[in-house]
Amino acid sequence: MRFCNFTHHNELCGQEPMQGGVVVDGGVRPLILMLTRPIALQMQGGLPMPIGFEVGGINNLQEIHRWRDELSDPDPNRMELVPGLSPEELTFLTPVYHPGLLRCFETFEEPSNSQRARLNAGMPTQWHTAPTFTYGNSNCIAAHGDEIRMPQRKQGKELDFELHLAVVIGRPGRDILEEEAEEYIAGFTILNDWTLRDLQWLEMESGLGPTKCKDFATSLGPYLVTPDELAPFRKGKGYDLELCARVNGKEISRGTWKKMHFSFEELIARASIDTELKPGDILSSGTSLMSIIDLGLDGTGGWLKPGDVVELEVEQLGVLSNRIAETAAN
Repeated sequence: MRFCNFTHHNELCGQEPMQGGVVVDGGVRPLILMLTRPIALQMQGGLPMPIGFEVGGINNLQEIHRWRDELSDPDPNRMELVPGLSPEELTFLTPVYHPGLLRCFETFEEPSNSQRARLNAGMPTQWHTAPTFTYGNSNCIAAHGDEIRMPQRKQGKELDFELHLAVVIGRPGRDILEEEAEEYIAGFTILNDWTLRDLQWLEMESGLGPTKCKDFATSLGPYLVTPDELAPFRKGKGYDLELCARVNGKEISRGTWKKMHFSFEELIARASIDTELKPGDILSSGTSLMSIIDLGLDGTGGWLKPGDVVELEVEQLGVLSNRIAETAAN
């Protein structure tokens, strides 16, 4: 099942500024309007709007699998199947209202090796034995359709995209076993890990890894897709699903999810060692296909610039689209 957060002011939705929705037959049905009895789709402390909302220390992501079951076979005495809204009419919000910690792993060998080659560094032995990650900035998460402001020129000029697959944690857990890790996944989504490449190389040469080069924006969305939707496509560590990146409508990169070296279950197990994962935490796969830095400037149209529109598409997860805007200062 596909969930999302959105805003839309009309007679159907009223004036609620933020709402959770479920995608049915291509339309988005507002969850709050499907309630016909107080018990339907409730959580401890409140109603399901928006997805990833916390009340009294309880995050409603902990209820998402129950909502999925309720909505898959709705009881007319408990809920009303209201009409769906066209996604084109909506302003999407991030699919997690209260995002937690963001951990960005490296699980696709080809693009990871390509970027290390530019530093004249080979793949370390540990890369193949245990997944490693860096932390991202949860305070700078943008939604599908949001404009991404061009960073200040003193930071860097070489703006690039990275297509990551991501999971959102749906229940708290510590020292999670790999064979039990899927139970902790609320859903999958697309993540764009925007990167200033010229700044990235300077930071990585220091030995501390990428930091400020990714600190200004991370895009997430548009949907949160529950694991059962992807189960038929499971292939090895990943899924037999195509990935594609377009800039201004032109395809510049294509790949496949099934090439993951580590599964998301392995990532969850690794991340939870000696620490607690919480609902709303986000774990990403690292870049899953070649970006501008790997493909070269001639074949891609060069580094991203104001006015460019970047679309990242993943089968079954949708399309995450953002436009680059002018920076506020240089």
